[in-house]
Amino acid sequence: MTPVLAPPQPPAPLGLHSLLGFDPLSPLLAIIPFIAIVGTSLSWHPGALVLLLVAPMLPLAQARRGSASLLGLAVFVLLLTVGIAAASSAPTIPLTDDPSALPPLPWFTAEQWNIAFNTSARIGAIIALLLSAGLLSAPEDTVRAFVIHLKMPNRIGQAGITALGFLPALRREHRSILEAHLLRGSRLDLPLLETPVRWARSAPALIAAAVRRAERTAMSMDARAFGAFPTRTERSALSWRPRDTALILLALLLAAVLLHQSWDTGFALTPNRL
Repeated sequence: MTPVLAPPQPPAPLGLHSLLGFDPLSPLLAIIPFIAIVGTSLSWHPGALVLLLVAPMLPLAQARRGSASLLGLAVFVLLLTVGIAAASSAPTIPLTDDPSALPPLPWFTAEQWNIAFNTSARIGAIIALLLSAGLLSAPEDTVRAFVIHLKMPNRIGQAGITALGFLPALRREHRSILEAHLLRGSRLDLPLLETPVRWARSAPALIAAAVRRAERTAMSMDARAFGAFPTRTERSALSWRPRDTALILLALLLAAVLLHQSWDTGFALTPNRL
């Protein structure tokens, strides 16, 4: 039986990204108050609360990318927590003159776990907020929003959009290369090594395809007089709408509630109330 590649993934179901259609800058502005609260809090409780509330929303923003982001975030926070707990623990040196005696294993105390949860909750909450803002807009639209709203130089924006377009194009090219290898009978009989060897064999052809696409992109940019004018006509128009203002106001309200509830725990810019 000739091996075949798995069929391409079907289109992901619509999430909040497509249904709400926020301006790419509004989610980025909405998460700034929460990042400030989590980053300056003296307790890990605000970060843990934000992490628990924002993390389940990642698959709702975009089902496929959000689920992968949620899994990666969970693994990262778990490894970070255990790593910080281990790093903050110091082995106890026994009071003995025997040079062959080894110190006991460093068990994690409550204080060490508190330090680990404190740092992990902060970092995990900030990453979750950034992921949620990124999943509510397309990367290309985010670059366009920086050009339109923040007046970022058009040359930088167009270069960023071009770079982002390379990934899906190379992904399609790589699938074509793998299919060609399978159709020609280029495979390895060992089940465990078949996939890595197939990917290694496709690397030279993929590099050549990337060079060809870079040449075509450069010629098309020259033909369109890239950089000759300070502005260009955009394919999609981005405008600030009432829903974006409502998102900012809702974020400020929730941030004020979070700040009020966690005020007694103390912040870096306020007197310590612990």
